[in-house]
Amino acid sequence: MNFHILIRSAKQALVAHKSRSLLTILGIVIGIASIIVIMATTTSATELILGEVQGMGTRTFELIPGQRPKGPSDFAQLFTESIKDRELNAILNKRNVPYLNKVSPNILVTGNLSYNGEISSPSTFGSSTFMAEILDIEPVLGRMFDENDIKTRSKVIVIGKDVVEDLFDKENPIGKKIRIKGVNFRVIGVFPDKGRVAFANVNELALMPYTTAKDYVQKQSHYNSILGESTTEEFLDRTVEDIKLTLREIYEITDPQDDNFHIQTQQDLVERVSTITNILSSLLIAVAAISLIVGGIGIMNVMLVSVTERTKEIGIRKSVGATNKDIRNQFLVEAVILTFSGGFLGVMLGSLISKIVSIVLSNSLEVTWLYIVPLDAVFIAVSASTIVGLIFGLYPAISASRKNPINTLRYE
Repeated sequence: MNFHILIRSAKQALVAHKSRSLLTILGIVIGIASIIVIMATTTSATELILGEVQGMGTRTFELIPGQRPKGPSDFAQLFTESIKDRELNAILNKRNVPYLNKVSPNILVTGNLSYNGEISSPSTFGSSTFMAEILDIEPVLGRMFDENDIKTRSKVIVIGKDVVEDLFDKENPIGKKIRIKGVNFRVIGVFPDKGRVAFANVNELALMPYTTAKDYVQKQSHYNSILGESTTEEFLDRTVEDIKLTLREIYEITDPQDDNFHIQTQQDLVERVSTITNILSSLLIAVAAISLIVGGIGIMNVMLVSVTERTKEIGIRKSVGATNKDIRNQFLVEAVILTFSGGFLGVMLGSLISKIVSIVLSNSLEVTWLYIVPLDAVFIAVSASTIVGLIFGLYPAISASRKNPINTLRYE
């Protein structure tokens, strides 16, 4: 039978039962739409995270206490106190780490900020001016604390826009005293309205000299992490290796497996994020594929019912010369058209939902959530739906082709 005739006959048969055809492909539509949404969302999320990570620069790294976590039970190691002034001074020694450019020892400060009965709960850190350089934030009011403030352990603080609104409303905060954990700090600067940058929301950020945070607020001898930068991108690996050798010499570590610290570069984070999102995407797609199987079973069921309903039609076609192959191909084409149509509608629906998701997340998270529907997602979706039609339509098609023409003509 001519291929064009097969297509026309299949379309006529499906159009004759429009409602049943639409309900039959519903499972396919949901499955394909789910795959599109999952792949679009994970791709957009990956681009956003990688953009934030890479925005910190290709020369930066982070020295973190404790061994690199290999599982959930290892995260307790991150709270070890192995990075102190001795380690910091050894790293800053040019004879040990010649290609180190800048560092920011970081102290995580707990507790709320208060002013005249008003309270704010920002992300508060003790750091150096290098932290502001990494985030590319220069105060729009006042100034950033400097090296002299760090050396003299000045009780000064720079705060974000949301912190200003929480504590001062429309009052000028510069020069005002705010309190944290019983210590008064003078506000010397306000960060710009910049939203989320890299790992921090600038609007909800407060920075103070790390020496002040360590000695007067947290009253701890160790650093929670050290951000650093090599002189050039080419010397990043050399700088990281020099720091490892320096710290191993201090701790008298001979086996790298015994390191009580680890260093993350931006490339490490990029690879880790990509691996995690790819695994997560694969797992979610596997779950979504279940609906494709359910939809395929539904199609097989409906096609078997259609074969029974059209038994007499099959007999008539065979009596006028249609072969078993012609009958099989006709029903197989009907199944493929059903699933291909489901795949097409699923791609359209999934793309629409992905667009809505990108708009909602951009507004709610205050980030640039890109609308991305990967071409490979469309190819996978359409291919999967077509294969489902071939697999689950094959048995009904073969069943129809094997019917005895004499018995089919007698069927009522």
